Amino acid sequence: MTFVEVDENRLRQILYNLSSNAINYTSKGKIEASVCEKEKFVIFTLSDTGMGIPQDKWENIFEDSYQSLSQNKNSNEGLGLGLYISRGLARKMHGDIWISNSVVGIGTDVSMSLPKGVNQKVIPVSDYLYNNNNLHTLKTSHDSSSCQTGKTIMIVDDEPTNIRVLSMILEEKYQIIPAYSAEEAIDILKSRKVNLVIIDMIMPGMSGIELTEKIRTKHSLIDMPIIISSVMHSYKDIELAFKSGANDYITKPFSQDEIQSRVKILIQLTDTMEKSIKNEMAFLQAQIKPHFIYNALSNIVSLCYEDGEKAANLVSMLSKYLRYIFRLDQLSQLIPLRQELDIIDAYVEIERVRFGEKLNYRVYIDKSLIENNMMIPALLIQPLIENAIRHGIFNKQGEQTVMLTITEGSEFIKILVEDNGIGMSDEQIYEVLHGKKIGGVGIKNIQKRIESLPNANFIIDSEPNKGTKCSIFLSKDWVISLSKESE
Repeated sequence: MTFVEVDENRLRQILYNLSSNAINYTSKGKIEASVCEKEKFVIFTLSDTGMGIPQDKWENIFEDSYQSLSQNKNSNEGLGLGLYISRGLARKMHGDIWISNSVVGIGTDVSMSLPKGVNQKVIPVSDYLYNNNNLHTLKTSHDSSSCQTGKTIMIVDDEPTNIRVLSMILEEKYQIIPAYSAEEAIDILKSRKVNLVIIDMIMPGMSGIELTEKIRTKHSLIDMPIIISSVMHSYKDIELAFKSGANDYITKPFSQDEIQSRVKILIQLTDTMEKSIKNEMAFLQAQIKPHFIYNALSNIVSLCYEDGEKAANLVSMLSKYLRYIFRLDQLSQLIPLRQELDIIDAYVEIERVRFGEKLNYRVYIDKSLIENNMMIPALLIQPLIENAIRHGIFNKQGEQTVMLTITEGSEFIKILVEDNGIGMSDEQIYEVLHGKKIGGVGIKNIQKRIESLPNANFIIDSEPNKGTKCSIFLSKDWVISLSKESE
């Protein structure tokens, strides 16, 4: 048995690059591998029946700037990085890679030399494959019934071999959806629930980076984790992946333990955040303090003696408000903007009985947002209105105004809740946003929820004795996608 003295992981990467290159440039025929010994080296040769390379280009293909002349429209033209990296790795291990023979239209032989190693005791391959402890590595069933977690992972790669390798690693615990292009992945996301996506960085047409950026316009880091995969491990590529919105970065060849661990951690993180969000909804519902209900009921009783019709209307509003609030059992639940406005109207009518003419509530909303059935996370606006009334204008004399404005811009939907109440200092704003101020109604809750939405932002602007403005900016693309999904 012949051994080579090399880094095992780097050798896998070289063999992966060489075989992938041969497959990409061989539309028909065969690919063969052979090994022989020559003095102190082991020579590995991979032969294909592809398009071949002109002899004056034999050295050029190992340059990092080489542009291929592939006739295969699905190949990654302009990227000879696989061979460039492979030669560099081989030379680092005191070997080399070169074109030993190539004829245009007939095929190419790529050879690699590696230093011979010292013989060691080995376990026969058959013993390893059929050992009970390793039998799970051979599992190849795609039956979704084997999925233990109920989670779905989409693997996006133009190379079927990569998808197959990742599928074999992950399919025991997760349901796998393959996508062989970025465009196919986008179509799948429109119709399927996906819990995590693994995307190849370099693909023909739309790259993995571009696909990640596109997904991030509709899905947040928490909502849909993304792992970028690549044969390259440069800091520049890793930085590019994270800037595009990826949660993690892995390199080929794939390590089974590493892939499984990274996927498990990301999915567990998502599950934890979802549980936290549900707890936040329970907290938000708990903001309906008993004294609010008692005050409303007391007002109703008083009105029964003075104005029966008005009392009946208030009972209807209170019933409507409570029914809406307690029916929303998931913070991630989306509701039409029109329904959120109904909740707000019911709440304001109840509070008007207590404040009388002092409370002036105004609303301006772009008509198109209502007509297009705009969807938003439940109870995103109502707590801001409640906070403006209970903590903004309650302690200020004279007529006070709370105004809700929702406008549509070129890239964002802006939701503005403003009042001319007592206002806050910069220190008080800091305490509210960091959960240190007691008595605020859901501001910290709102902030945390908005942070989990893609490309969303929350801003508070306030000045003592002049009032407060709370602004929410939602990505227009994200809002539109929600509205379409609800149709």
